[in-house]
Amino acid sequence: MSHLSPKQREIRAREQSILAAAQAIWRRDGYQMLTMERVAETIGCSKGTLYNHFSSKEDLACTLCCQTMESLLAVFQRAARLPLDSRSRFLALGLGYALFYQQNPDEAINIQTVKSPSVREKLSEAKRQQLAGIEKQLHDLSLNIVHQAIEDGDLPEAMRVHSSSIVFSLWAMHYGGILIDKSDIPLRQLGYGPVVDMLWYSSNHLLDGYHWRPLGHDEDENAQRQRFEQLAACLFDAPTNAPNADKPTLNKSDKERPSHG
Repeated sequence: MSHLSPKQREIRAREQSILAAAQAIWRRDGYQMLTMERVAETIGCSKGTLYNHFSSKEDLACTLCCQTMESLLAVFQRAARLPLDSRSRFLALGLGYALFYQQNPDEAINIQTVKSPSVREKLSEAKRQQLAGIEKQLHDLSLNIVHQAIEDGDLPEAMRVHSSSIVFSLWAMHYGGILIDKSDIPLRQLGYGPVVDMLWYSSNHLLDGYHWRPLGHDEDENAQRQRFEQLAACLFDAPTNAPNADKPTLNKSDKERPSHG
């Protein structure tokens, strides 16, 4: 920020204060209690000053959402750059998605809120485009790995026409799984294991169904677990230290979980 003028630095600092206050109110009290008035009171500025930075509560919330999605995009970019086979990199996208929201437990619900029709329709055109732009980058990065897998012979050529479906399948599985995990459904009481583990297991079977090599059923359980831990370590410095989150260790001694072989 050294190239910014003192006035620009002041504006940047105020905007960061606004975002921090809004995020704290949203996490503590929920979206309905997030108002421009409360944010202005929290940081000690006028509503007029607040509206100089954000045209509406919806745009303010969307800015927080975009920050989260940009952090997720960085995880996806890290996964795509891994010097591994295409299947491992695609699996890393799903694992990165799941672990990211495990470490940021409130963000999945917040993003769902911003993407709901009642909020999205009130966004300014600039914010809608910003949100759509990040979504497209996430999609394109995923699709590129599928196309590379076909070029490398890891996926059959016949799968080319289903490329978008493959991306959608992984996305839908993880998006839905994380939302269920953040709901009040008592998964453990119903006999389910940790959600990250179940998503990993299901992702491998999904890719086996598309004949994406190397096939998961050709690996034993130890190899599957090592791959999981290798990818987690590559994507995050400390992927399993989120508070109040299941540690995704793929513990083979847990008899209630399915085998990951």
